[in-house]
Amino acid sequence: SQRLVSSEGADAESASRALVAAVSAQANFNGFACGTEFELTASSPDGFDPAAIAAAAAERLRLQGPPVPFTPGSYRVFLDQPVIWNLLLTAWQMFSGPRCEAGTSCFAGKMGEPVGSPLVNLSDYPSHPACGYKYDFDFEGTPCSPIALMREGKMAGMLHHMGSAAAFGERSNGRAGRAPLLT
Repeated sequence: SQRLVSSEGADAESASRALVAAVSAQANFNGFACGTEFELTASSPDGFDPAAIAAAAAERLRLQGPPVPFTPGSYRVFLDQPVIWNLLLTAWQMFSGPRCEAGTSCFAGKMGEPVGSPLVNLSDYPSHPACGYKYDFDFEGTPCSPIALMREGKMAGMLHHMGSAAAFGERSNGRAGRAPLLT
């Protein structure tokens, strides 16, 4: 639950329920020890499928193997979900309105310009029904709203609080001090 009373006149409260399952699995394949750890969230116990969780852990273990030599170069790869998750945990900072305003984001001044593959669309949501997380407002009391950050590889938006929104002549989208839910 969250309650906010601010000197700006905001008085709001919100509650949501998110359950977290921590999964850890280890295996030994012909003398090669491997392991994996990941977390899943859901809004109710029914949101966890034990068979799907076991299959995901088995697949993560199956993809591991002993190191093999390779030739340095450029390779096309598919990134596994945990890799994408780690990238997105950092990526939100590139779309931070305050960082773009200060010029400390590599995306500063890039609104509408290509910043990634044309295959990439990236949005931030204040809630997601599958995970149970919900942010109705930020720490300034501004209601949170979904925002498109990248469309077809072009920068489409920023994560603003009231100060950065004013600097760019936009309305705040409720991102002051809350964790982004990038998808």
